[in-house]
Amino acid sequence: YCNGVAGRHRITIDPQLMAAPPTLPSEQQLAIFRVLQECLSNAIKHGAANHVTVQLGFRNSKLTLDVEDNGQGFNPTLEKQGHYGLINMRERATRWGGGFTIESAPGAGCRVIFSIPVRTPEVEMPEELFEASQIRLARL
Repeated sequence: YCNGVAGRHRITIDPQLMAAPPTLPSEQQLAIFRVLQECLSNAIKHGAANHVTVQLGFRNSKLTLDVEDNGQGFNPTLEKQGHYGLINMRERATRWGGGFTIESAPGAGCRVIFSIPVRTPEVEMPEELFEASQIRLARL
């Protein structure tokens, strides 16, 4: 996936597998993939980055995706109306009992660290509620 995005957008993406994770449930695979998609999309579309490092690691029963770009950065404390990508990433981490961190500042690029324990969620959330969360955020 990274190589395809890099070729289409003429940027450098450096994917690194730090430690191979075990086989994940398909829902966790999808969560990691969606976060990666959002990070790369944001780096290209909003950050105007030309280099992105993607690290995937597994340690102490926790899978961590660390994506860092050299884009223009932003103030992560300011919320933008109509932009739900960061909210969705945070919700995915919360759903799986994981963590989500954004490190960025104007002119300083962006780093997203998304981690989830490799297990099933303790509380099942109806899929339609989870997917609709970007539209019905106020109701959650």
